[in-house]
Amino acid sequence: MVSGNNTIAVPVYIFGGALVGNFVYHKATPHTGRAPIQRPSRQAPRIPISTKPPLSWLNNVIGLRGGVAQARTFERKVRNYCRQRGVNPNHLMSLMALETGRSFEPKQANMQKYKEAGKWKDADIKEKYLNALMKAPNGHPEEVEYPNTYPYAFGLIQFTSIAAILIGRTLWEIYNADLNQQFEFVKMYLDKQGLGTKYKNSDQYTLYMLIFAPSKANVGKNDTVYAVGSTAYKKNKSLDTDGRNGITKKEIAHRVDRHINEGKYHAKTLL
Repeated sequence: MVSGNNTIAVPVYIFGGALVGNFVYHKATPHTGRAPIQRPSRQAPRIPISTKPPLSWLNNVIGLRGGVAQARTFERKVRNYCRQRGVNPNHLMSLMALETGRSFEPKQANMQKYKEAGKWKDADIKEKYLNALMKAPNGHPEEVEYPNTYPYAFGLIQFTSIAAILIGRTLWEIYNADLNQQFEFVKMYLDKQGLGTKYKNSDQYTLYMLIFAPSKANVGKNDTVYAVGSTAYKKNKSLDTDGRNGITKKEIAHRVDRHINEGKYHAKTLL
């Protein structure tokens, strides 16, 4: 009882969590001897529920150094770009998950090709490459020390010097970009390859081929891309899963299907 005005202070938990403030105050009446409940003047704020479906693999992006803020911007960029180009955003996310080993790290590197070329030992690969990258004209080390060798690749779609030249950027510039900056380069590359213009409403197979083998992106998914006996077939023989008709477009991109299915378990939306 609060002295002087016949008012009772009632703890909020008696009436539930929707009441505002620490106490509800009300006055007793002479007729009932009980105080009428005073309704709160405003309700607790409602938390909006997103109507967007979860985006594959976004949980992995949230785990990067940039955290939720970076991931939210990245999600918005991916969704907007895919909507404009008629692409399923889950397909593009799964492709980038494949190319980065599920890490989405902009500096994620694939040095296997240099190992196969026999140019560098494992322990020396990255240090020597980065030193060459800094010193090379236009940021393309292959032009200086290692002409005609397999290109080192890194990033969201495993950028090589060929891809960098295509979009008018240096490998050093792409390598030093953060996640959202590098996605701008991904967009530039896919646009240069004709996504949304030459290739409209592309499925996951065509999307992956624009990165893996752009010149073959327009073939049917069951058509042969690399014939048995060709140099490209020998380098990618492990992709020939049925042993017939060489390596088909679908066989090349079958890894994307696995990542599409797996990505559902790492899906989230921040918008």
